[in-house]
Amino acid sequence: FFTMHKQRLSLFLLLIAATLSAQTRIISDAQTGKKGILSWAGDTILPCQYFVVSHEGGGRFLVAADELNIGLVDEQGRFLIPISEGMLYRLGDQPGDAFFKRTSKLPNTGTVFDTNGKLLLSDCQPGIVYAEPGFKGIVPDQRPNRYFTAGVGHVRKFGFFHADGRQIVPLKYENLSYC
Repeated sequence: FFTMHKQRLSLFLLLIAATLSAQTRIISDAQTGKKGILSWAGDTILPCQYFVVSHEGGGRFLVAADELNIGLVDEQGRFLIPISEGMLYRLGDQPGDAFFKRTSKLPNTGTVFDTNGKLLLSDCQPGIVYAEPGFKGIVPDQRPNRYFTAGVGHVRKFGFFHADGRQIVPLKYENLSYC
């Protein structure tokens, strides 16, 4: 009886250790105040050389070298969206939602990436769609911040997208509005 419980306890502790070793935490250098990422096993994932490190869910972290230069890294410390000038933010409120990186001097113009750093749209102007009463019956996900519109090109052709970057209405319309 005792041996069986001891084996189960050993297996349970091994599973906990494996889970903890895969997780990360944000750390701060006491002298410089710079941030980094450390694994629970004590391995440095990202050295403490960043102005800000912010956990975004889904194993993703916003990393800022300073107030203007921001990028996205994963739990292994790989840069999915390299640090460059321009704001970077999630287009929705879920860990799987796409990111917008302002890459132009034009207002609200930039690039949309998925959570793995894959380019989805460039030179676009996204607009967050709010669940208005007439709009609620059209889309399956009624929560706020689940969709966005985007206009691309000099003529601005518009399309409609899920917050994770999936295209719903192609980028080919001169105007996109609610009826």
